[in-house]
Amino acid sequence: MVLLFSLATNLMADVVTVFEHTYVRETGSPKARTNTFSGIKGPATIRVTNGGLEGADNKKVSNADIVLNGETIIDSSNFHQNVEVVDVEKTLDGRINTIEVTVKGKPGGALTVQVLAEDGGVDFDGDGFTRVDGDCDDNNSSVNPGATEIKKNGIDDDCNALTPDDDIGVNLPPDPGEEGKKTLLGIDTDGDGVRDDIQRYIYFTYPDDKKLRLGLTYYAKEFQGVLKDANDREAAYDHAMKMVRHGDCLWYLKGEEAIDICRALRAQILNTRERSIAYIKYSDNLGGRFIRGAPQKEWKDSCSFDVDATGGDQ
Repeated sequence: MVLLFSLATNLMADVVTVFEHTYVRETGSPKARTNTFSGIKGPATIRVTNGGLEGADNKKVSNADIVLNGETIIDSSNFHQNVEVVDVEKTLDGRINTIEVTVKGKPGGALTVQVLAEDGGVDFDGDGFTRVDGDCDDNNSSVNPGATEIKKNGIDDDCNALTPDDDIGVNLPPDPGEEGKKTLLGIDTDGDGVRDDIQRYIYFTYPDDKKLRLGLTYYAKEFQGVLKDANDREAAYDHAMKMVRHGDCLWYLKGEEAIDICRALRAQILNTRERSIAYIKYSDNLGGRFIRGAPQKEWKDSCSFDVDATGGDQ
């Protein structure tokens, strides 16, 4: 079905522009130009603007032929010099699309083709799955509901939380990269209280030591509070007392080795200037305070998890 722009096309909410290209009539015989765009599963609008979108001085074209996936959708019957905009509604099947445009008329004329679709119905990575289909990362073609889960790679390959990433049920958030360094508290996708980059660091550094991973996770979670409340003297003291308890737990688990383990984790946590400054302020707020660890016989009880019920050696 073809609708003139004056009739208005009822587009869906959350519409995105999947494809946009301006075609200019060049000298010589009209030539067909071919482009492809992402797969769309469901309704889409192919919008053709005579004169193009890039400037009011562009000349209109007298005619054009547009073929989408082998089907002619624009020709002289619905597009000519007196038309401003034409919307063509099509239902697509999710495959990569091919569009062929032949601009006719005098050289210098232009038109712009846009393809609009509902955000969730677009297959941006071309893996055959859209967000509507359950694709949890539509920028990575190897991640989709049809993929096979790869053990211990830190990625939910099959977009199924019920399929664990490893043998003990760990599903890691994606690496936040530089985006994770833009704020004091970073990115915590799964809302577990630990930054995504730190969660991944702990797992990949100690993949075979579940007890240590748990101990460091609680340590890192408390460290988030340290940074968040760095300017609050009373809150800083409360966090410090809890940090000591987590430290006691790590000493119980790893002995003197816990010193280097905590030092390495702290370096990962304080990986920006803003975070380092916050930690200095936190330390300053502890000035004059007495903080004491538990007796060695109580170190095991300092752990925030059941050490005996957790798998792994001790």
